[in-house]
Amino acid sequence: MREYYRKQFLIPDAIFIVRFNGRRHFFMLEMDRGTISSKWMLARYQSYYEWWRDKGHQSDFKVSSIRILTVTQSQKRMENLIKGCYQVKGGAGSALFWFTTMKNVDILKPQLLIKPIWRKALPNDTSLYSLLD
Repeated sequence: MREYYRKQFLIPDAIFIVRFNGRRHFFMLEMDRGTISSKWMLARYQSYYEWWRDKGHQSDFKVSSIRILTVTQSQKRMENLIKGCYQVKGGAGSALFWFTTMKNVDILKPQLLIKPIWRKALPNDTSLYSLLD
């Protein structure tokens, strides 16, 4: 990821692992407060995708899978970012990217993060998922 840090300023707000039933779930977290443009965020998602496609998660962190999580301010912003992610892979979307809004999280209750509050950046998928899915 060092190469991507230098080229794309790709530094997540947090990196964490959830261990559950003997499995490790690896995540990178973006806290989107709407202070940068959607266009800039989509460039970041493109960089994340390229890093993942090049197996950066395996070489940098020695993990077989990863998800990029975004917590954003509003439902509208979340919908716009999800739709933008459809372009990352030429319009197909990607289950690499998961989204929720601030109303669903509480820093004093981290257990909320594993509840089914997450949307995948996939067309026609409005289901909510748990981080353990």
